[in-house]
Amino acid sequence: MANLERTNEWKIVGTLIGVEQKCGVSKRNGHNWVSITATVKAVLNDVENKFKVRFFTTDTKANGEKNKRYDQYLNLERDFKGHKVEMTGTIAENRFMGRDGQRHTSNQLNGKFRHATSDSTADTAKFSVGGFLVATPAEKRNKDNELYGYRVEIGQANYQGDNRQDIILDIDPKDTIVLNGINNYKIGDTIVRNGRRSSIETTTTIEDKVAFGEPIVRTFTNHSNHYFITGGKAPITNAEDGQYSSETIHALVAAYKAAKALFQQEHSGDKIGTDADNAPVAETKAPARATVAQSSLI
Repeated sequence: MANLERTNEWKIVGTLIGVEQKCGVSKRNGHNWVSITATVKAVLNDVENKFKVRFFTTDTKANGEKNKRYDQYLNLERDFKGHKVEMTGTIAENRFMGRDGQRHTSNQLNGKFRHATSDSTADTAKFSVGGFLVATPAEKRNKDNELYGYRVEIGQANYQGDNRQDIILDIDPKDTIVLNGINNYKIGDTIVRNGRRSSIETTTTIEDKVAFGEPIVRTFTNHSNHYFITGGKAPITNAEDGQYSSETIHALVAAYKAAKALFQQEHSGDKIGTDADNAPVAETKAPARATVAQSSLI
């Protein structure tokens, strides 16, 4: 299990413009914890993007030693707000209860390292993820039935190798090279995908006419959050390089289904946007539903 493909990394360079901080005490061990949601603005291809990055740690390591990152995260706003920063970390599956009372998942950027960088450093937002293909690309359509993308699920084993997380990636419908490339792979293939992040906020204002007086003005904000695949390696076909065998995938699928059912049972009364330890998480929306039949392991 130790040699399974688990590539999982991202890098964002931009300006730290916001820091939301919450602190508390763990119900499990009594350790102090700090949760940070950092907002980084990056201008990519002349378009402003705002990325939410979560930093979470406790004041004590598992071995009882003091955790230096605790104070570093506490001082994130003081040390870096308003400055150009480089942040790196991993993508995690964020599980949450939706308004429909069902368990949903979305990607979450978990930050690990951060440091200041020069103002001349180019803004960037990129990632690399490896695992096995869970499902064939599924169309994503808006309420007007217009195609705006494809959804791809990558399964990745945890460190112990006894369960998995799913990472949701996107394909730009105009990028036929990537779409054709993904369609050449089979479900269960072990793959590594590289890509670019996009997180764009647009505001629309509508005026409703009235019989007399001032019109009623309504403002809507739309968040477009994507992990666009831009390329990748050929499928890994041997165990030495990290291939997921059919036996391993079968075990991970079974464990994932069991964990999903348990989460649903234990957290059916949770508030929207809380994780299993009730520590705050970034607010997310349920992923777009596939509009066409797709082949899937789950």
